Amino acid sequence: MKKLILKVLLIAILITSIYFYGEEIYTSVRRYIDASFCDRPIAYKINQIDKEFNVTKEDLKKQVEIAIKVWEEPTQKNLFELKNDGALQINLIFDGRQQVIDKINNLDISVAENKAQIDAKNETFALEQLNLQKEIAQINNDIEYWNSKGGAPEEEYKKLIKKQALLQEKIQEFNNSIEKLNNQVAKVNNTVSTLNANVEMLNKSLEVKPEMGMYTSGVNKIDIYFYASEKELTHVLAHELGHALGLGHIETKDAIMNPTSSQNTTPTKDDIAEITNFCESKNRLDLIKNDIYNAIYTAKVNLANNNYFK
Repeated sequence: MKKLILKVLLIAILITSIYFYGEEIYTSVRRYIDASFCDRPIAYKINQIDKEFNVTKEDLKKQVEIAIKVWEEPTQKNLFELKNDGALQINLIFDGRQQVIDKINNLDISVAENKAQIDAKNETFALEQLNLQKEIAQINNDIEYWNSKGGAPEEEYKKLIKKQALLQEKIQEFNNSIEKLNNQVAKVNNTVSTLNANVEMLNKSLEVKPEMGMYTSGVNKIDIYFYASEKELTHVLAHELGHALGLGHIETKDAIMNPTSSQNTTPTKDDIAEITNFCESKNRLDLIKNDIYNAIYTAKVNLANNNYFK
């Protein structure tokens, strides 16, 4: 009787699990059964792209193709293929961190453009100032000369007065230009302060939620949350595609499979050794082990996430 109750209970648990988690179970089982181990390409599709990224599916497709080459070139194997019904989904999920990065990039561009303008104006003003000093010195020499002669003739006196008036106008124009330049410098300084505040905000958010992207094996998807440049996007895509293949993390600095992101898009020797060993070993236990490790790592990150951005 006890055995019968236990069997019924196990069947009930199995049915409940299939009902609530059927899709996740199916994709997980399919992943382990169909795992390519580098012999058969993993079918992927470009799924969700949030409009805030201002990226088209074609744009993301090109970036994914570049990231795929990170693994395909050293192995000389066709590891991934784009299909409309691909099991592996690739998504760009917009959150507050990307918004801050976009603002930082825009402010950075503004500061750089204004600095270039200020530097050019400073060079022009330095030349103008030198010319004004020469004109002032010349008119002072003329005045001293005529004073030494007991005074200038009426016609020369009128010329001196006219020169002084023109010179005074030039000096006033020069001072007005300097004032405008100072106002521009003040605006740039305010922009720099805003830029620094946004950088600080981003750094705080990264302390809470550091992951730029995430591969989730249960639903077989890659979510990219933010990136600062195309190179950074290529790096994080290559990293998560590595997890999709079954690779784990490595500690080599700037490696594609290092947990810390970088601008590097070229696999290190250790990256190549990792993918080569994995392809040659063809051990499903390695795939399971790596997925468990990555799931634990993902859980730790999610646990640390206190929703800094709502």
